[in-house]
Amino acid sequence: MKDLKKIHVPPLTTPQAAEYLNLMPSTLEIWRVTGRGPIFCRLGSRAIRYRQDDLDEFIDAGRRDSTSTRGDDTMEPVDGDGKK
Repeated sequence: MKDLKKIHVPPLTTPQAAEYLNLMPSTLEIWRVTGRGPIFCRLGSRAIRYRQDDLDEFIDAGRRDSTSTRGDDTMEPVDGDGKK
């Protein structure tokens, strides 16, 4: 049996990752600051990159079977007058 190697997929820049997720790059930038978005890598002092596997995991973590299904990052529901 041949030794199968994992196919290398180069990491994506913020604009590339945003396109992959169908988001604006600024959304990913905000999510990085707030710790809400997908896992990212910092290369050196400025370069930010995203692994496609991490983006896929982020998508999978957001899967729901109903709009009423709560995720871990949702806020407490509020009633019509803004009270919890």
